[in-house]
Amino acid sequence: NKHCRYQDLQIYLLLLLHFVSTSLYNLGLCSIGVVLKQQGKPEEALTMHQKSLDINLKVFGPDHPSVAHAHCNMQCVYMEMGEYEKALDYYNQGLQIVVKVYGLDHQLVVDTKNKCALSFQYGLCARLLMVLCSIAVIRAQVGDLAVAVNMW
Repeated sequence: NKHCRYQDLQIYLLLLLHFVSTSLYNLGLCSIGVVLKQQGKPEEALTMHQKSLDINLKVFGPDHPSVAHAHCNMQCVYMEMGEYEKALDYYNQGLQIVVKVYGLDHQLVVDTKNKCALSFQYGLCARLLMVLCSIAVIRAQVGDLAVAVNMW
Protein backbone atom coordinates (compact mmCIF):
# COMPACT_ATOMS: atom_id res chain seq x y z
CA ASN A 1 0.00 0.00 0.00
CA LYS A 2 2.84 2.40 0.86
CA HIS A 3 4.54 1.36 -2.38
CA CYS A 4 1.46 2.38 -4.43
CA ARG A 5 1.32 5.80 -2.73
CA TYR A 6 5.03 6.30 -3.38
CA GLN A 7 4.57 5.46 -7.08
CA ASP A 8 1.57 7.79 -7.28
CA LEU A 9 3.65 10.54 -5.70
CA GLN A 10 6.47 9.92 -8.19
CA ILE A 11 4.07 10.12 -11.12
CA TYR A 12 2.51 13.28 -9.72
CA LEU A 13 5.93 14.91 -9.25
CA LEU A 14 7.03 13.96 -12.77
CA LEU A 15 3.84 15.44 -14.23
CA LEU A 16 4.29 18.58 -12.16
CA LEU A 17 7.91 18.90 -13.29
CA HIS A 18 6.85 18.47 -16.92
CA PHE A 19 4.12 21.10 -16.54
CA VAL A 20 6.48 23.60 -14.87
CA SER A 21 9.26 23.07 -17.42
CA THR A 22 6.77 23.40 -20.30
CA SER A 23 5.36 26.59 -18.77
CA LEU A 24 8.83 28.10 -18.35
CA TYR A 25 9.79 27.16 -21.92
CA ASN A 26 6.55 28.72 -23.15
CA LEU A 27 7.17 31.89 -21.15
CA GLY A 28 10.62 32.08 -22.71
CA LEU A 29 9.19 31.78 -26.23
CA CYS A 30 6.68 34.52 -25.49
CA SER A 31 9.36 36.81 -24.03
CA ILE A 32 11.67 36.24 -27.00
CA GLY A 33 8.75 37.07 -29.33
CA VAL A 34 8.15 40.37 -27.53
CA VAL A 35 11.84 41.29 -27.74
CA LEU A 36 12.03 40.37 -31.44
CA LYS A 37 8.99 42.54 -32.15
CA GLN A 38 10.63 45.46 -30.34
CA GLN A 39 13.81 44.89 -32.37
CA GLY A 40 11.82 45.22 -35.59
CA LYS A 41 11.89 41.52 -36.48
CA PRO A 42 8.17 40.75 -36.78
CA GLU A 43 8.49 37.54 -38.79
CA GLU A 44 10.78 36.02 -36.17
CA ALA A 45 8.47 37.29 -33.42
CA LEU A 46 5.53 35.58 -35.12
CA THR A 47 7.43 32.29 -35.14
CA MET A 48 8.02 32.49 -31.38
CA HIS A 49 4.43 33.53 -30.65
CA GLN A 50 3.06 30.76 -32.87
CA LYS A 51 5.12 28.18 -30.98
CA SER A 52 3.83 29.64 -27.71
CA LEU A 53 0.25 29.47 -28.98
CA ASP A 54 0.72 25.84 -30.05
CA ILE A 55 2.05 24.90 -26.61
CA ASN A 56 -0.79 26.72 -24.85
CA LEU A 57 -3.35 24.91 -26.97
CA LYS A 58 -1.79 21.51 -26.20
CA VAL A 59 -1.36 22.16 -22.47
CA PHE A 60 -4.52 24.09 -21.63
CA GLY A 61 -6.96 23.45 -24.47
CA PRO A 62 -8.67 26.07 -26.64
CA ASP A 63 -10.66 27.93 -23.97
CA HIS A 64 -7.95 29.09 -21.57
CA PRO A 65 -6.81 32.67 -20.81
CA SER A 66 -3.22 31.72 -21.75
CA VAL A 67 -4.45 30.85 -25.24
CA ALA A 68 -6.26 34.21 -25.41
CA HIS A 69 -3.03 35.96 -24.39
CA ALA A 70 -1.12 34.12 -27.11
CA HIS A 71 -3.73 35.25 -29.66
CA CYS A 72 -3.25 38.81 -28.42
CA ASN A 73 0.52 38.55 -28.95
CA MET A 74 -0.05 37.38 -32.52
CA GLN A 75 -2.53 40.21 -33.07
CA CYS A 76 -0.02 42.83 -31.89
CA VAL A 77 2.67 41.64 -34.29
CA TYR A 78 0.27 41.51 -37.24
CA MET A 79 -0.92 45.05 -36.37
CA GLU A 80 2.65 46.31 -36.47
CA MET A 81 3.16 44.59 -39.83
CA GLY A 82 0.06 46.33 -41.20
CA GLU A 83 -1.75 43.02 -41.73
CA TYR A 84 -4.99 44.22 -40.17
CA GLU A 85 -7.23 41.36 -41.31
CA LYS A 86 -4.98 38.75 -39.70
CA ALA A 87 -4.68 40.92 -36.61
CA LEU A 88 -8.46 41.18 -36.41
CA ASP A 89 -8.81 37.40 -36.72
CA TYR A 90 -6.44 36.81 -33.80
CA TYR A 91 -8.13 39.56 -31.78
CA ASN A 92 -11.56 37.99 -32.32
CA GLN A 93 -10.30 34.53 -31.34
CA GLY A 94 -8.71 35.88 -28.18
CA LEU A 95 -11.75 37.98 -27.29
CA GLN A 96 -14.10 35.00 -27.71
CA ILE A 97 -12.03 33.03 -25.21
CA VAL A 98 -11.91 35.88 -22.69
CA VAL A 99 -15.68 36.42 -22.95
CA LYS A 100 -16.30 32.69 -22.57
CA VAL A 101 -14.08 32.45 -19.48
CA TYR A 102 -14.96 35.72 -17.71
CA GLY A 103 -18.26 36.95 -19.18
CA LEU A 104 -19.09 40.14 -21.09
CA ASP A 105 -19.05 42.47 -18.08
CA HIS A 106 -15.62 41.52 -16.73
CA GLN A 107 -13.06 44.33 -16.66
CA LEU A 108 -10.55 42.25 -18.64
CA VAL A 109 -13.06 41.97 -21.50
CA VAL A 110 -13.71 45.72 -21.44
CA ASP A 111 -9.97 46.49 -21.34
CA THR A 112 -9.29 44.06 -24.19
CA LYS A 113 -11.94 45.70 -26.37
CA ASN A 114 -10.69 49.21 -25.61
CA LYS A 115 -7.04 48.34 -26.18
CA CYS A 116 -7.79 46.68 -29.48
CA ALA A 117 -10.00 49.52 -30.69
CA LEU A 118 -7.19 52.00 -30.02
CA SER A 119 -4.65 49.76 -31.76
CA PHE A 120 -6.80 49.43 -34.86
CA GLN A 121 -7.56 53.15 -34.93
CA TYR A 122 -3.84 53.93 -34.67
CA GLY A 123 -2.98 51.39 -37.35
CA LEU A 124 -5.64 52.60 -39.75
CA CYS A 125 -4.72 56.26 -39.15
CA ALA A 126 -1.06 55.50 -39.79
CA ARG A 127 -1.95 53.67 -42.99
CA LEU A 128 -4.23 56.51 -44.15
CA LEU A 129 -1.50 59.04 -43.43
CA MET A 130 0.97 57.03 -45.54
CA VAL A 131 -1.52 56.95 -48.43
CA LEU A 132 -2.13 60.69 -48.19
CA CYS A 133 1.61 61.36 -48.11
CA SER A 134 2.07 59.20 -51.21
CA ILE A 135 -0.67 61.10 -53.02
CA ALA A 136 0.86 64.43 -52.00
CA VAL A 137 4.28 63.33 -53.29
CA ILE A 138 2.76 62.22 -56.60
CA ARG A 139 0.88 65.54 -56.92
CA ALA A 140 4.10 67.43 -56.25
CA GLN A 141 5.97 65.32 -58.83
CA VAL A 142 3.41 66.08 -61.53
CA GLY A 143 3.63 69.78 -60.77
CA ASP A 144 0.39 70.20 -58.82
CA LEU A 145 2.12 71.86 -55.85
CA ALA A 146 -0.96 73.74 -54.61
CA VAL A 147 -2.90 70.50 -54.12
CA ALA A 148 0.12 68.78 -52.58
CA VAL A 149 0.62 71.62 -50.08
CA ASN A 150 -3.09 71.65 -49.16
CA MET A 151 -3.00 67.92 -48.49
CA TRP A 152 -0.43 68.48 -45.74
